[in-house]
Amino acid sequence: MYMSPVENLDKLLEKAFKVKRSRNTNLTIYYLGRFFPSISLTGTNCSLNCKHCGRIYLKGMTKVRSQNELYKKLKHLHSKGAEGFLISGGLDQRFIVPIDKFSKVLFKAKKKFNLVYNAHCGFVNEKDAEKIVEAGIDTVSIDFVGDEETIKEVYGLNKSPQDYLEVIKNLKRAGVKEVVPHVCVGLYKGKLRGEVKALNILKKADPQKIVITVFVPTKGTFYQNLKPPEPTEVAYIVAKARLMFPDKIINLGCMRPWFERNKFDVLAIKSGVDGIVLPKKETLDFVRKKGLQLRIEKKCCAL
Repeated sequence: MYMSPVENLDKLLEKAFKVKRSRNTNLTIYYLGRFFPSISLTGTNCSLNCKHCGRIYLKGMTKVRSQNELYKKLKHLHSKGAEGFLISGGLDQRFIVPIDKFSKVLFKAKKKFNLVYNAHCGFVNEKDAEKIVEAGIDTVSIDFVGDEETIKEVYGLNKSPQDYLEVIKNLKRAGVKEVVPHVCVGLYKGKLRGEVKALNILKKADPQKIVITVFVPTKGTFYQNLKPPEPTEVAYIVAKARLMFPDKIINLGCMRPWFERNKFDVLAIKSGVDGIVLPKKETLDFVRKKGLQLRIEKKCCAL
């Protein structure tokens, strides 16, 4: 029987919030929209068919297939107000996002338009990571999974948490400015499994920032009829992250259930989070009541 580990949650949140207040009293609000659009380098293609995604999320991105098309899109979106981009896409047969095939164009556009890049990369080796640096990528966001059964169940891959850790090491060795692990709460069928283990493993990587995301049952995917984790379960993981990484930045990312996101966001604030993407007005009112100062950023929360 599945048991949620959130007993005595109030005490845990109180302790985590005290750690947050001892660091600073700021809460950063991130707005993306036209300021930070997403681009898929593979269109809607991906060699995987993950149970929580099913290639659905690629459909919402600006899609390119050639270097020339990429440059034109970057130029056009920059003229409309974009200050940076999420460079993403599906994984190819090498299980990586093919940034290497677009590195020269990405670097050219970065210098021409003074752009900032956050990227997804997949399971890159050191040579792949060097191409990411050559592309001028500022930050790499990597989903970090702490449980082998979850990796196999969701992604259909025979990988381990150590493989994810090796990706981070490869990126750092290549000279990527910042690598930001994302830990998804409830990735295993909407239930907690391996999230705290992932945080423990991440201590070896010493990240400066961690983004907490939340499983969202998405129409058209294998997991569409499952339930997301409870807001209290998300708060538990955020509080654990806050206590395990007291001097690091902990953000609540854009991937979370929107239909009741105020519940998730308020509990995340009580858990000592440093930033939230696109909160509701009710959340902002709660921030002020907690005595936190709002900071506004028009960019991705991984930057």
